Amino acid sequence: RRLLLQSASALLVERTASAQAECARLLEYEGAELHTSNHYYMDIVQQLRRDILAEKHPDAKAVWSERPFLQHLNFEALKKQSNREQELVDLQIKTFAYWKT
Repeated sequence: RRLLLQSASALLVERTASAQAECARLLEYEGAELHTSNHYYMDIVQQLRRDILAEKHPDAKAVWSERPFLQHLNFEALKKQSNREQELVDLQIKTFAYWKT
């Protein structure tokens, strides 16, 4: 019985350390942001946001068709999305801007 408890305790300590390391890695990844020192990056992000959220953009079809990651959306659908869904669109915008710069 003592050997079983020692083995279980050692395994628990090992697995706890492994789980803590994995949690730390995930938190580090979650907090990471795309980074660039290119001054056009935020200009592109802000312009895309303005274009996307504009209800009556003068050339709405061009805004959507030039950005394949947005083709499944329309203005009304975007406004009805949950916060989580909007975060995904925002991530796509940032990734597009990062790629473009």
